[in-house]
Amino acid sequence: MGQDHDSPLMLEEISEEGKDL
Repeated sequence: MGQDHDSPLMLEEISEEGKDL
């Protein structure tokens, strides 16, 4: 949504949190 190179970075961080939960 605007920043393509920024999307993957945020997605990776969220993925880690989801795995922890």
